[in-house]
Amino acid sequence: MSYAPLWDGGPDYQPCHYGTTKPVFRGPEREIPSNGIVALGSTETFGKFIEFPWPERLEGGCGKPVINLGCVNSSVDLYLGAPHLLDQARKADAVIVQISGAACLTNKYFAVHPLRNDRFLSASSTLAAIYRNVDFSEFHFIRHMLSTLAQEDARRFATIVAELQRCWVVRMRHMLRRLDRPVLGLWLADTAPPVELPEGSLGPDPLFVTAAMLDDVRSGFSDIIEVTPGAASRSPDGRGRMFNQMDRHAAAHVYPSDVHQQVADAVLPWVRGLATG
Repeated sequence: MSYAPLWDGGPDYQPCHYGTTKPVFRGPEREIPSNGIVALGSTETFGKFIEFPWPERLEGGCGKPVINLGCVNSSVDLYLGAPHLLDQARKADAVIVQISGAACLTNKYFAVHPLRNDRFLSASSTLAAIYRNVDFSEFHFIRHMLSTLAQEDARRFATIVAELQRCWVVRMRHMLRRLDRPVLGLWLADTAPPVELPEGSLGPDPLFVTAAMLDDVRSGFSDIIEVTPGAASRSPDGRGRMFNQMDRHAAAHVYPSDVHQQVADAVLPWVRGLATG
């Protein structure tokens, strides 16, 4: 199997799988020791275009093994759909969960790809009936589909968002119960969790997650740490990222290496506190 489309020209990600799971992770594959930390999350945790992502930097600072189980463009659905990953994570001393968005979740309106959660699979008959003028066969990616629905009718789109938010809260609670470990939530975004979302648009990443939703799941976390470097940190010149010219546009949308260091520095006190907690 060839993995070149994911990382050719970037860092050597040494792609691997854990057990019988199909998602591709950043390697090399490692045993998860009882005194280790497991990092779950999306593109930022995986460290796409980054030579040394924050889990690796954290390991260098805390002296504990930090196993990177971040997966590009993943949501909570990826981990709940691969229970073996959560079983693996439970072997560790603690888990860090990067807060992912609520957009890429299968729900009563549409289905997402179980491995590549950013991919649109199909619309339900209910969604097709709500948006009769939309041809859903044109969509391949969730963000494109949702952007179109938001522009088509803001009122109807609010109903879709509410369903996604409900699914996110239910599934995040379920995942945290399954982990049954001390879990640190990592909010990595341009700004703090929003109180309200803008009407008629997708809003900021992680998509559709609000401060109230975090409050709803907060009891499942030992703590939640916010790292908010701002949009300006993602300079279009590619500083602090590794990529080929074909990936220049995509690389401009990820946080550079200095933000990964900010994350490691912010998380380090919590990890050190595990020994005394």
